[in-house]
Amino acid sequence: MKGEEEAGADPSGPLSRLVRVFLSPVDLFAELRAHPRSLGALVLGVVFSAVAAALIPIELWEAGLRAQIEASGAELPADTTMLARVGWISAVFVGVVAWPLLALLTTGVYGVVFLLALGYEGSFRILLSVVAHALLVVAVGALVLVPLRILAGDANLTLSVATLLPFLADGFLLRFAGLLDLFNLWAYVLIGVGAAVMDGRRSPAAGVAVSLGVALILSLLLAAVSGMGGVGSPGA
Repeated sequence: MKGEEEAGADPSGPLSRLVRVFLSPVDLFAELRAHPRSLGALVLGVVFSAVAAALIPIELWEAGLRAQIEASGAELPADTTMLARVGWISAVFVGVVAWPLLALLTTGVYGVVFLLALGYEGSFRILLSVVAHALLVVAVGALVLVPLRILAGDANLTLSVATLLPFLADGFLLRFAGLLDLFNLWAYVLIGVGAAVMDGRRSPAAGVAVSLGVALILSLLLAAVSGMGGVGSPGA
């Protein structure tokens, strides 16, 4: 029993793993293969996501709400400030509730994908530990975006491939590029690397190819569907 407890001991804390997911992800995933840990990373993700939403000023939410209502041609309600406050509270609440659900859903989807594409047969727990840590990139990205959103006066500002290609005209390519959020792509790369490390039989390049391939295919489909509906270029 003592040997089992030592084998399951956490060799590094959540904050240490947060740093390592950026600086040495391969070593981190190798450690998680022997000592899978998800809870600490999930808690950090929840906190970062909720704080990022809470730091956006109510005035910015209200300005965005007014712009959306005016663009739709509808009449502005009497109290847009109250609606903005509700939106702000909802965003913080969603950050708390949706984050662990996102991690579980992503793990389930990629568990099936890696099984079919790479023959990966690792446990859900191990893959969840990879996903939970990879998604920390997205959570940190949300915090990084806070000052940019405040400076731009846009609570929904994102950094995507479309941001790097400002010359793209309205249409399918712009919609597709707008769906490719840079922080999400980084997380997909890490998920692919982590799955390869966990499996031990495939190269990180193979894992990344599968992980990014799924993301690109889904983005292509979403861009095509949104174009059919006459929707403009979406954010990532």
